[in-house]
Formats: sequence, structure tokens, C-alpha cells
Amino acid sequence: MTFVFIVTPPGVWYIPTMRTPRWFLLAALVWLAACTAQPAGTSTAALATATATATALPVPVVVALPQALEPARPALETCARDLNLPLAVFSQPQETPPPATANLRLWWGDTPPQGWRAYPLGGERLVAIVHGEHGATLDEAALRRMVMGQVRVWANAAATPPPVALWLPMPGTAARARLDAWLAGAPRRGDASLAPSPQAMLTAVRDDAAALGFLPAAWLQAFPEEAQGVQMLNVHPRAWEAPLLALLRPDAPPTAVALVGCLQQGAGHTLLQGRYLP
Repeated sequence: MTFVFIVTPPGVWYIPTMRTPRWFLLAALVWLAACTAQPAGTSTAALATATATATALPVPVVVALPQALEPARPALETCARDLNLPLAVFSQPQETPPPATANLRLWWGDTPPQGWRAYPLGGERLVAIVHGEHGATLDEAALRRMVMGQVRVWANAAATPPPVALWLPMPGTAARARLDAWLAGAPRRGDASLAPSPQAMLTAVRDDAAALGFLPAAWLQAFPEEAQGVQMLNVHPRAWEAPLLALLRPDAPPTAVALVGCLQQGAGHTLLQGRYLP
């Protein structure tokens, strides 16, 4: 006599084939197949999808960075790297409206725009620069007369003093706002050249021995190679100094808030302290 063994969840059944009808054996096999079959309407893909879990990605920090504050970029990048946050930086003049996606702005000035919450990071000041070999010594009153166009030549021992090649920051920039605050509405020389960026200002003054320009102070330290060939005048009007601020939208995401915290107290703060006023 031979036996057929059927393995089922409860155990092992054996069926004697000589004494058991064939229809019973067939029914048993069909029942076994039904017990191990996949539920109707369920695919492998559907099962895989049901067990998958969604991963939340951090909201990117989108920064509007004035060109005057370009020396602060390493602090932004360091904080984003330390906090593992995605970062996008748009460089633009300060008064230019930021992108709609921007949730953080750096600002150099006393009065931040409406609709943004301000957090202090330090301070920055404007400086007057001349060619590295110029040797000029000016006080604030003499410098003001040059900017206003009342004095148009450099005073020196030459028989024919060279004319002052005046360079001013572009309107709408943070540096120009500091210069305008100092002039307090006084006219400025109408034929002055305009530098579209601090980088352009450095290049113009470096390449012209008769040039006079104005630059955010941190640029001289942050970009020493570009600053070679220029020197700073020992004139520091109070109006040239203003706070350095981080601005957040009221609905700023936690990622932007965390990055500002790093700029105020973390590794980013340390970098800012090395370039900006306390």
C-alpha cells in the first residue's frame, strides 16, 4: 500500500491511495491550493506600495543676498552644510524685490522692509578707497566736497593736479544707501561714474591712480587678492555704519529659522565675527 502525504498548515496528512477514492484526493489538492493562494485582486506591486513609507524632505532655504554682503556667503554655506539643509542664494542689489520663493534675506541698513522679521547679526560700514600708491590724506569735510563736485582735483605738489575720478555705488544698492544717508539730501557730482557692484568698484579704483570710490569694508578682508592695489582712507562718518540683519518672512519654514540661529550663535556666527562689526 502506498500513501500520499499532503503538507498543510496544521501538520502532515497522509492519504492511503488504495482505499481512498480518487475524487477525495482531487478535492484535497484543490483545497490545499486555495489555502496558499494570494488574495484576489492583490498584486505584488500593490503589496509593495502598501508597506512603503514616505520620506519628508526639508524645505530649501532660499536667500536673497545683497551684492554688498557677498562676504557673508561662506557663513550661509557653512550653516547649511552643518545643518544638512538645502540652500539656494540669489545675489542682487538690496532694493531689488526678492524672488517669491525667498524665505530669508540678509540686509544692511537701519530700517528693514515691512513684512519681514529682523534678527541682528552684527554691523557693516562703508569705507572710502583710493589707488594703493595714491598717498591721499583727506578729512570728512574735504571728502564731502569731492563727492558733491565742489572739489574736482587732487591736491598735491604737481604743477597740474590730476582730476578726481569719482566712482559712486549704483542707486538701489546698500552701499549707495549709506552714502545717501551721509549726504542727507545734498547734491552729488553729476558726472560721477557708477560701479554696478563692489567687484567693479575695486577694479575701477585699482586701475586708476586718480580714482576715488566707496566700498563695504568687509570686501577688503574677504577678497584680499581683488583688494590688492587699493587702500582705505581714514574717514569713518557715523552715517556709513548700519546693522547687518537677517530677515525672515512671518511664515518662514523651520529650516530658515534654524539657519538664522546658526548665523547668530553657531559656526556661521563665528565666520561673520571675523568680517563684520560686532
